[in-house]
Amino acid sequence: MTGIERYGSSGAHTVEGNVAGSKAAKLAKQREKQQQEYEAKRQDIEKTNRRGTRIDANFQSHKDDDESEFKAR
Repeated sequence: MTGIERYGSSGAHTVEGNVAGSKAAKLAKQREKQQQEYEAKRQDIEKTNRRGTRIDANFQSHKDDDESEFKAR
């Protein structure tokens, strides 16, 4: 995409910049919906991964404490 924002139209444009037909508008709306779904899934995966990392960090700190105590004996 060229990065040109157009206001007051359907937002569906051809490569040349001409306003496209109803099928192109339908496809543009479908693509926008897919992008929103993708972002929602991506954020959910990031949230899940952050949660797992935080839990692992808690167990890791206890493991290090126990190991250092065992090695001190």
